[in-house]
Amino acid sequence: MLAQVEPRGGTPVFALYQEEQGICHFKYANGVRATLFTGHTDSWEGYNRLIGEDGVVEPELSSRKALRANELIFATYESSRRHGRVELPLTIEDNPLDELVKMTK
Repeated sequence: MLAQVEPRGGTPVFALYQEEQGICHFKYANGVRATLFTGHTDSWEGYNRLIGEDGVVEPELSSRKALRANELIFATYESSRRHGRVELPLTIEDNPLDELVKMTK
């Protein structure tokens, strides 16, 4: 995974900061590649969309997949903090975005 986030202007939710904007690119073990974009919008719409050889696929969202999704989010923050690529599974014990926010103040 290789990523970059913009922590300035992020607002805390449940006492944890959220990034203002971000982009990350990663590759699954089966060779599938994905790009994740985050950013500010004026509405609270949320969506997930995968684009592949078969066109656009709307994935199933479930609590079972939430832990994997969180690891991707934290890996995005960690890649930005290191200014480089990170490998999964993550072995960090802290929240990299908190450190990025502190560095911008």
